[in-house]
Amino acid sequence: MNVEHHTFSIAGRCARTGAFGVAVSTARPAVGAAVPWAGPDGAIATQATTNTSLGREGLRRLADGVPIAEALAALLRDDPFSNRRQIHGVDRAGAWAHTGPDCKPWCGHRVESGFTVAGNFLTGPDVLAAMATAFVADESAELGERLLRALEAGQAAGGDQRGRQSAALLVWSPEVRPHHNLRVDDHADPVVELRRIFTVMHGFLETLREDYGEGLGIYRRPKL
Repeated sequence: MNVEHHTFSIAGRCARTGAFGVAVSTARPAVGAAVPWAGPDGAIATQATTNTSLGREGLRRLADGVPIAEALAALLRDDPFSNRRQIHGVDRAGAWAHTGPDCKPWCGHRVESGFTVAGNFLTGPDVLAAMATAFVADESAELGERLLRALEAGQAAGGDQRGRQSAALLVWSPEVRPHHNLRVDDHADPVVELRRIFTVMHGFLETLREDYGEGLGIYRRPKL
């Protein structure tokens, strides 16, 4: 599936917990349905001219032990629209990003230790710089919180030059939590709304702990 998602996003990992995740926002609806991908072996964001199979197949290759750079580069070599793709992500050992030359300006990416940030059709490079700074500011916070702070910083720095409509947060963690899979599909201020829902669901987790203890029933990852 090819969908236009000119957007800004961050993919990151938590070295302390083994979690992976993506946070993303754009001026189009339902960005969470296509851009973010996360699993036990890594996290991927596929945007610009979005191809969801890049995320799905990328995770499958990571599960087979293929490094993130090798997995995504190989997928792009077989993609006739690679010049219009923007894709980035992390695995346990590294990080990688690609911004095609035909992506809408301003566009670009940053590959850092344990995370990547990327965007296209942005107000400028300050968006990515702000996201990177916010993500590393407090490494003691849980991954979902760090990703959301980065998204908020990117929006405050200008975000998508066309405006704003949707946002999403997707985290894979050994500890499943209700605030790890959140979407705002259509809202006048989607990053603010994503923070509100994140806070609500984080509070719901505390309610579950009070009612059921640490077992948390439906939020326990099954053993395979």
